[in-house]
Amino acid sequence: MQTLILAITGLSFFFWGSNNADACQAHVQSYGNQLVQSSIYNPKEKSLGTIIIMPPTGGANFLDQRYASSLCRAGFQAIIITGWLGMDEESLELSVHQRLLQRGQNAITEVVNTLTEAPFVGILGTSVGALHGMTALGSKDQIAAGFFIAGGVPFSRVIGESTQKELATYRKMRMDKLGYKDLYSYSKALSQAIHPELEPLTYQQSLLKKPMGFILAQDDHTVPTYLQLKAVESFNPQPFIEIDAGHMWAIIKAWWFYEETIVDFFLKSARSS
Repeated sequence: MQTLILAITGLSFFFWGSNNADACQAHVQSYGNQLVQSSIYNPKEKSLGTIIIMPPTGGANFLDQRYASSLCRAGFQAIIITGWLGMDEESLELSVHQRLLQRGQNAITEVVNTLTEAPFVGILGTSVGALHGMTALGSKDQIAAGFFIAGGVPFSRVIGESTQKELATYRKMRMDKLGYKDLYSYSKALSQAIHPELEPLTYQQSLLKKPMGFILAQDDHTVPTYLQLKAVESFNPQPFIEIDAGHMWAIIKAWWFYEETIVDFFLKSARSS
């Protein structure tokens, strides 16, 4: 995906030119004694609020930067969480997923705790960033609205069934060495290893009360489409958009065709908060 995004970078500068690229400049900031890193885009005028951006697997990329720049031009402070301590831990232990998910939530919390003066806080997440984002939206009162692209629930099923390269490799190794007979038994073991407070479904009632937008990939195996549908059925997002593509292309098309929709969603949510 990173290679395609780099290719699209050149095309985007052809269409938008340097003026748009220079409209909002990013600066780097750390939180929690350097434990969390971010890129912050500040608007020239008084901010309408802050939008936290959680990137997909592989880290922050050009699409996240484009979203941040567009949100900034619309009047928001945009904060891309680019990294945090321990985000790349690898282990055959199932408990590693509990630790990774908890660290993601801790990173969001570190940022949110600095936003006590923000008139509005929203969150935008793609792929695994959407999974982190849904849990944060449900569990943190300070976050008022969220827009998510190609995220599914529950975490345990997404991790257990994803075709994403690293997850698929670890699944095979675990099934071979630890004796899981099928995807059902593997996913069940994962569900027991991940605490409920890290699962978005735990916060269904809270999420139903907050504005949420969602873009679904119709032919997705990285975050299986039926698990994305479960998120839609559980949280009733509006707007809800379906893209006829697999995981990677749906993420690219979401930005290409619906960036303005996402910005408008946060503008409307901020005005009504």
